[in-house]
Amino acid sequence: MDTEALLERYGPVYRWLATTTVLLGLIALGMSITIIDVATPYVQGAFGMSASQEQWLSTGFLAATTISIMVAPWCMKAFGERKTYIATLCLFIFGSVVGGMSKDTGVIIFARIALGISAGMIRPVAMSALFTAFGPRRRGIATAIYGMSLGLPLTLAEVFGGWLVETLSWRWTFYVTLPFSVLSILLAAFFLPWKRADRMPRFDWAGLVLLSVAVFALLTALANWLRWGVDSNGVLGLLAVAAVVGTLYVLWEIRVPHPMLDLRVFLNPAFASGSLAMFLFGGAFYAIVYLLPLFSETVQGYSPVETGMIFLPSTVVLALLVPLVGHLSDRYSPLLFAVPAIFFAMAGTWGLAHADTATSFLQLSMSMGLIAIGMSAFPPPMLSRAIGALPNDLMPYGAGAINFAMQLGGALFTSVSVLALQVTSVRHAAALNESLVSGHAATSETMEQMAGALSRIGGLGADRLHEAAGYLLGRVVYAQGHILGFDQVFVYVTLALLTCLVPVILLGLLHHNVVRALAAR
Repeated sequence: MDTEALLERYGPVYRWLATTTVLLGLIALGMSITIIDVATPYVQGAFGMSASQEQWLSTGFLAATTISIMVAPWCMKAFGERKTYIATLCLFIFGSVVGGMSKDTGVIIFARIALGISAGMIRPVAMSALFTAFGPRRRGIATAIYGMSLGLPLTLAEVFGGWLVETLSWRWTFYVTLPFSVLSILLAAFFLPWKRADRMPRFDWAGLVLLSVAVFALLTALANWLRWGVDSNGVLGLLAVAAVVGTLYVLWEIRVPHPMLDLRVFLNPAFASGSLAMFLFGGAFYAIVYLLPLFSETVQGYSPVETGMIFLPSTVVLALLVPLVGHLSDRYSPLLFAVPAIFFAMAGTWGLAHADTATSFLQLSMSMGLIAIGMSAFPPPMLSRAIGALPNDLMPYGAGAINFAMQLGGALFTSVSVLALQVTSVRHAAALNESLVSGHAATSETMEQMAGALSRIGGLGADRLHEAAGYLLGRVVYAQGHILGFDQVFVYVTLALLTCLVPVILLGLLHHNVVRALAAR
């Protein structure tokens, strides 16, 4: 049964039945992307994970998500949206149960890879279901709902993840999404179309292998360049493999009759501009969602629950604004929404770039709220105009490609942010330490004050007081360098958001040209 038959059976309410179905699944699988960040220290302690094993926990998930996004269009053609969607959620439930019950490191890594496959598969399927349910004239609402599913689960994961690991167990970070998944499967059995191709399409196995090798090599290099060194043979070798195999993948997809990704989508200027915009904006948002909890816990000393509460106002903002933006974005230029969204997000990250130990909980929440306004207003017009510019036969490929761009942007931006944080923190700490040595009188005075404070506490002999004061001063310098490192990385994220203006303006101009051409007819 196709979408038209379902619309005839259920009437206009079908659109919202389909929306509820896919939104439940998107929230469940979206939360799995970042909720593990909250649970990782607890998982690492439970299993005694090494640094390389912890890296597999995140890299395996990211690689599986990124690659499976590209497989989803073929699955929809081969099996139909309903079967693909239900199978994806069944795999997700399996991975969640296995992860929650795991007793050793290998099993939990396997579970995260299964969750990654399902998290990547569901996005193009859900986007296709929403687009067909709402039709071309209401595509803005469809992309708004989909856009909400990108930001809302990430913030919900921070809110619920902290509470779960502190009050119950890290295992509940795997179980918490199961009710959403089961309910979504039940609804999908009735409200998603099951029509598929008359003949089983060929699967591009060579393309899958090439893409898998390229993505895995790239993400492994990014995940290990802190431990191995940016200029190490291991990192440089993996980056070279990613570049060579990635080039071979592109050349193969151009020549093969039935490609995994039809690269003609990028010949469309509007789609190419929208994909670049989502790569940059999505990457910046993923970096913020990673950096802010790290800042609040390591600098502010917040608990996981308190860190999660920082994201609560932004969760409300996303839930309220996204439907409104979607309703209006069908009627007005994408520039009217995307450009202010960029500046709202920049205002929020600029506030985070000036945060320190004295920054209040309210200030952090307000900064995240401004970023959430940007996240509410940016994806709907970008996704709607980018994918809407493609002919119908290329839309499934477009849905996979633009989701691939967002996911790859998130992985790249997060990895680069981690590296930049370490480099800038060390640089700032070294500069502060040098200034203390050069200002010898001020340094001596500070040391004497610290030694005096320690002597009043007692427990140290006179010969150990200055040694302890020097240690404390070194810790203060390190902590201040760490804060300045965070501030500088948030400045980099702000600049990355600013670069989004280029593809956004280009997409807006292309949209205006199309509108004028249609009006002239």
